Amino acid sequence: MQTELVPIFKLRETLLQMINPDFFASESALIHRSSLAAQDYVLSGAFAEYKPYMGRTFRHLAGYVAVHQKYFLPYNPYVTNERTRLHPGLVMDLAWSFNTDRTNGIIDANGNIRDSARLPESQVLAVYHNSARSGTPLHALNNLMPSTLAKINEQKTK
Repeated sequence: MQTELVPIFKLRETLLQMINPDFFASESALIHRSSLAAQDYVLSGAFAEYKPYMGRTFRHLAGYVAVHQKYFLPYNPYVTNERTRLHPGLVMDLAWSFNTDRTNGIIDANGNIRDSARLPESQVLAVYHNSARSGTPLHALNNLMPSTLAKINEQKTK
């Protein structure tokens, strides 16, 4: 079981908090656990069970369901209403994005940021938490000054 977020997910949490501190305060535990579940799903190798042609049937994959249970995330694969506390596709969106960022060289195999200049291209930072109404971490990233971004990156890699 993962207990610490890798740097790209730590940065995502920091940016979500910057977008809407009240929302983050009420949902921080769920945001944290969903990020841990996504990184565990990829780093453990369970993500290999997913195939892009599956469509929404990925919601029934054994490893995907298990990672929700492991991190005590509410899970109902049939929910389509965006107003739920945790959309059933969020962990997969985060896992897919994590894997894409690794493939694109933005992060290394362990989620460490390799190229902070390419963070605006990060798929992990493009994933909103449960609703587009809450904004994406990229919205906050685009408003940061480069010096502030450098400080955040430095803190996240310690």
